Order: sequence, then C-alpha cells, then structure tokens
Amino acid sequence: MTGQNNWLTLRGPEVPEGMSTTLHTGKVVFTVDFTRGGVTVVSAPGTKVDLCAELR
Repeated sequence: MTGQNNWLTLRGPEVPEGMSTTLHTGKVVFTVDFTRGGVTVVSAPGTKVDLCAELR
C-alpha cells in the first residue's frame, strides 16, 4: 500500500485489547497467511498514528 491508508486490526497477539486502527502515511509492506488468517506488517517506514489511542 502507498499513500494514506487506514489499517484495521480486529484481533491478534500484538493487540491485547483486541482492536486497533492505525493511519499509515507512506509505503506499507505486509504478508497474508491465508492458512491461519493472519496479516503481518513487514515494514511501514512512514508516519503512523494510532487512531484508537488518539480517541481515548
């Protein structure tokens, strides 16, 4: 993904609270594991804003 992208995580071990939304500006590279249903961000060198944390 490139540009401004909203990344929604519904659940996963990296998000103990269960859900987060991150706005990435720049390039985001990720892999998808279709067997387990997981997505892993490989790199995201641009600007990141955790929108859920901003709203708390």
